[in-house]
Amino acid sequence: MSTILAHLLGMDHKGKPHQVDQSMWTNLLASFDDEKFMKEMVNTHAPQEEDMDVQSLFHLVDNALHGTTAIVDSIVNPTGTQGSGKPSFKPLKEGFNPPLDAINEVGCQLTCKALDTKNVRQTLVSLFHELSSYSWVNKALITLSSLAVFYGDFWRLARVEPSDKLAESMAILKGLPAITKPTDPQKIQVFGVLNEMIKTTLNMTQCLVDFEHDSKDVPELSTMIDVASSVYQIIIIILACSIQFTSLLSTVDDNKGKDLPTFARKVNMIHHSIKRHYEDFLQKKEEIKEYQRLQRLFNAPTDNVELIKALFYIKDDPQPLFLGSKKTKDKVESLRRKNVLLLISDLKLTSHDLSILAKIYNERKFHEERYEIVWVPIIEQDGEEVIKQFQNLQLQMPWYSVHSPNLRTGWPSESLRRSGILGKTPW
Repeated sequence: MSTILAHLLGMDHKGKPHQVDQSMWTNLLASFDDEKFMKEMVNTHAPQEEDMDVQSLFHLVDNALHGTTAIVDSIVNPTGTQGSGKPSFKPLKEGFNPPLDAINEVGCQLTCKALDTKNVRQTLVSLFHELSSYSWVNKALITLSSLAVFYGDFWRLARVEPSDKLAESMAILKGLPAITKPTDPQKIQVFGVLNEMIKTTLNMTQCLVDFEHDSKDVPELSTMIDVASSVYQIIIIILACSIQFTSLLSTVDDNKGKDLPTFARKVNMIHHSIKRHYEDFLQKKEEIKEYQRLQRLFNAPTDNVELIKALFYIKDDPQPLFLGSKKTKDKVESLRRKNVLLLISDLKLTSHDLSILAKIYNERKFHEERYEIVWVPIIEQDGEEVIKQFQNLQLQMPWYSVHSPNLRTGWPSESLRRSGILGKTPW
């Protein structure tokens, strides 16, 4: 009880104002890249069969932190627009029961044991052992939930009515008036940096939650993000946020978070890496879906118009084709119920190639039997010279082609080869 009360008053277990030990930042920064220590933490992973609704837990954490960080924004920058307006909250699943025991135990680790900033690695060891039975994403969510409870419970008192004397007393005990009405602008600036770091941590966690969900139907991409090491980094960041926040609650803090910006830059680098890997995953997944769609279309075609549309980006262009004989644009539907031959090539078609094709195209029987040719250029470079070369070839063709090189297939060579289109085409 004395430890908890000391924590509420911004003191350590000896009753002295809590300050961040300078070696703490050095130890935490070094932990990010300490592969030996990370491996030790990863080896504590002993997941048991669990039935936890990850999305519901994330919605709870997201709502709590979005609401809390909006309050802090309005205090740090009361005249700005950063914290203006009400945050949007996600709908909660009725009847969902979060893992309260784990959240409370981890919360104790973050807020009580972490007061001993000289032994942050030992605190990390305790955290990972406490979370050993949970999946990697749930480890991050439970730890972030604990921070959300601690952080939100404090800042919600900043929005209570003056007539609420209970809340007013709690706010004074937690040091809220000294923070919301600061005499030291540097301290309030540190609160802003910390608040942004917590937002970033929430975004990183969302990437992992979304990745876990989105990769279930593409198991071949499930290793595109190293989830274990990402969660390891997120837990280090959450511990640092908790320590810094506890220190800021103290009325005596000579450090005033001067090392926090350096740590925040490292956090932003980690966030950028996780986000980039998640975006790469989404792109790869979209390519796989597109390949599968093309494969289905070409293996069991039902409508040639649908097949041709699948080759081009034509959502914003109702007339993506160019008919060389009339020098006019045309719509794909003009090819319906025609026997369409795809001329797939690069820009190295010779005049001899074109003359042979023109003879075939100009034969009366070719049109009587409802045949058409559509040139599908494979262009993997940009620039004015490429466009001129494309236009020069296009003007020599009496048949159809895409009217612009920008409307060529979005999946040029590899997806076309994988789907078998190039292999089935005589050209």
